[in-house]
Amino acid sequence: MKGCKNCPAYAKCTVTYRGSACAALRGTYGLDSDPEIITNADYIRAMSDEEMADIFLRADFCKCCEHEKDGVCNYICAYPNIPLYDGCKQAALTWLQQPAEEET
Repeated sequence: MKGCKNCPAYAKCTVTYRGSACAALRGTYGLDSDPEIITNADYIRAMSDEEMADIFLRADFCKCCEHEKDGVCNYICAYPNIPLYDGCKQAALTWLQQPAEEET
């Protein structure tokens, strides 16, 4: 996943945003280990219960899943013996770790 747009490595970045590899990469550029970008998870932690309910109803976790093709979930075809929940949970975690979109 692409990380912080302020990072000099952004164009070629393939590490998980705010993960240990991200911190190491930012360190090679002399940047602090805590990027200024707020993730979806950071944004949610500051919300009221009502705001959280609203964001979860609008969140499109499927767009973060490698098994989504043209609006169709292909996770079950790829992993017939693994509960669908595992794939959806991974997509939700990916979404939570992305930089938050600004409110318009």
